[in-house]
Amino acid sequence: MRALEKHGFVKLLREERKRGCVERIMSRTAESIVLAPDSLSDDKLHPQAVRDRFSSLYLIALAAQMLREVTQAAASAKVEDKLLPTFSLQVDVRLATQEEKNAFAEELGREIARLAVKYHQPQSRGGRSFRVVVGSYPAPQSRPA
Repeated sequence: MRALEKHGFVKLLREERKRGCVERIMSRTAESIVLAPDSLSDDKLHPQAVRDRFSSLYLIALAAQMLREVTQAAASAKVEDKLLPTFSLQVDVRLATQEEKNAFAEELGREIARLAVKYHQPQSRGGRSFRVVVGSYPAPQSRPA
């Protein structure tokens, strides 16, 4: 709780004396809190440090990086009283075989690369760069198909 308090995730509401001890009553500081796997550690999890791009650790590192970057950008936008332009997509796809999974991943990668080449404008002075993250993991069994 002290680490959460130190990082501003919770705040002290009041202290109460009980049986010779001081009980600290805490409250969260936001509607919701999402903690990146490395958020309370000095060791940051970076995608560049993970060798296997097809491992769950790499996907977690990407997600942690995205949480860090989007959180910082959202906080900056809030200070400037602006909206943070983002877009996201989530889709479940049922693939029958490992071969189909591999083919899907290869085709998805080619399509994203094609779109990136088509729309990327490195010389544009008025443009804004966006980071696109694509990840895949087995959908939880409880979700409907």
